[in-house]
Amino acid sequence: MATNDSQKQFLTLIRGFASESSQGERRIVDLKKRIDELRYEIVGANAELEEAKCAKESIEQDIKGYEVEMAMNEASIQTLEVLLPDNPTFQARVGLIQNEVAAAKSELEALKYPEDAEVSRRSLEETLAQIVSQTIVEEQKYQAELNIHKQLAIRVVELHADPAGVDSIGRKVSPNGDFT
Repeated sequence: MATNDSQKQFLTLIRGFASESSQGERRIVDLKKRIDELRYEIVGANAELEEAKCAKESIEQDIKGYEVEMAMNEASIQTLEVLLPDNPTFQARVGLIQNEVAAAKSELEALKYPEDAEVSRRSLEETLAQIVSQTIVEEQKYQAELNIHKQLAIRVVELHADPAGVDSIGRKVSPNGDFT
């Protein structure tokens, strides 16, 4: 009777360990999926960064053209101010040109900060590195648990082959079920 209880306890212990091992496997699979997702996000972020760089270059070229046009317009404005200072049509055109100049300057200022996209990409890379590191640690823990499980399975086979060994385990188990 005591032998059956000790065998049941031992088998329950092995089942519990096997359950923990499968949970470890699931954690590793989940972390690997997360790594793949983050890699995909990094590729997307890099593509967006390249698109932003191309757009920035194009806009900078446009701005250079606008700056030349603006310089020419300012010269024309100064000439017209001397010739037609009180003309309302002239004042309206000057206002429109000044609005265009202000819009071009604000676009130029917005393009001067591409570092934000770079910071976002670096953050994704750091997160990916952390998850890869965590996955490696989890795999190592899983391998250690797997080795213990294999050793326990070998010991169970040995104990089933030698009934005297099972009795010795029964004697080592305290009344509350703890091994001593």
